[in-house]
Amino acid sequence: PKMLSIMEAVEQGLILTEWQGYFMGLSQKFMEALGVPEENQRFRAHLPEERAHYSAQTFDHEVKLDTWGWTEISGCAYRTDFDLRNHQQASGQNMEVLREDGTRYIPHVVEPSYGLDRLVYIVMENSYERKEAEKRNIFHFARTLAPYQVAVFPLVSKDGIEEKADEVRDLLQKKGFWVIYDTGGSIGRRYARVDEIGIPLAVAVDYSTKDENILTIRDRDSWEQVSLNLAELPAALEAYFKGEKEFNELGEKVVREEA
Repeated sequence: PKMLSIMEAVEQGLILTEWQGYFMGLSQKFMEALGVPEENQRFRAHLPEERAHYSAQTFDHEVKLDTWGWTEISGCAYRTDFDLRNHQQASGQNMEVLREDGTRYIPHVVEPSYGLDRLVYIVMENSYERKEAEKRNIFHFARTLAPYQVAVFPLVSKDGIEEKADEVRDLLQKKGFWVIYDTGGSIGRRYARVDEIGIPLAVAVDYSTKDENILTIRDRDSWEQVSLNLAELPAALEAYFKGEKEFNELGEKVVREEA
């Protein structure tokens, strides 16, 4: 594929209008936000015989997938004034717009179009990892895309630990976080379950939480842990999910416990 900036492509006439280029650039950034690196993206121009009758130019945005190779995930068509001109002719309603210099024109339309099912699949494929040694499946969803933001686990279901975990869960839910709560099985099995559905952070509530309000947060991607005071937790999570802090900035690093 030929590598050009949007401006270069417009200036050379390879993209017919700046608005077409704008939406193509936006589409590329959108795919990067979904986890598709720039080198696994390309735009393919339709040949004249491929284009719809209303289109002066159409590009397919394609991404490279492990399963299907280069796959179309969106189309961006420059429809010119076809839509409003035909509406004007059929309805008799004047669709012209007045320019600042007093001239009139019929606005043109650029149409980006996506398929939701393909976007979901792209996110899942680009986020998936199989750790063979540990026999673990992990979805590394971006923190803005994960189905839940944080999991809360009581270390044990006795000695008031579960009640303290209930308190942590309720606090986070009242602050607006998407929380999943799990008490089933060992703490390692619970970590594995939330890794498999892509939850970025897991909060473990133990005796230190009950006695001193100190809890532990585990990172899905690195399996590292930090500790902090319960009173600091909502603000720390808010900064993390806004992208203002990375995981290792949320608290004091602790020795990792193998799950």
